[in-house]
Amino acid sequence: MFITDFITKVESSESYKEFIKNHPDYYLVHLFCMQPDENWQAGYYSEKEDKIVIFSGTPVMNSTEEDSFKKQGIIHPLPINEITIDADKAIQLAEQAKNTKHSAETINKKIIILQIIEQPVWNITLISDSFSMINIRIHAKTGETLRIKADSILSLGKK
Repeated sequence: MFITDFITKVESSESYKEFIKNHPDYYLVHLFCMQPDENWQAGYYSEKEDKIVIFSGTPVMNSTEEDSFKKQGIIHPLPINEITIDADKAIQLAEQAKNTKHSAETINKKIIILQIIEQPVWNITLISDSFSMINIRIHAKTGETLRIKADSILSLGKK
């Protein structure tokens, strides 16, 4: 499974080992990728510090600690051992869901996030040639499509 291989790569890296030795309270909260770039990132969060650090690249390097991007409360740990739907399958399911309601849209970019939104979900945003954003949430354990929502990128500044 790709996600477990990626996390193993991150957590066996010197960068991660050195960081976690000095910051043992950080835990995995998300995986992120933008396609077609394919540069996966793993986000680790500290409830105590309310900061997040990102690990990515080859060799794996970490970002500086930054403020977490959340509405309120804490960010829950990502239970990787409970994830049964891998990234490729989640993208396939999202594209199938997109085709049920938005089949005319041609997708040129995908933003893929594995995170907790009440439960483990693949939160996938498809960006089309016509500047539509189609957000699809796939349950990361069952593969069930939880939500399909479309907006125009042009409407972002109006909210």
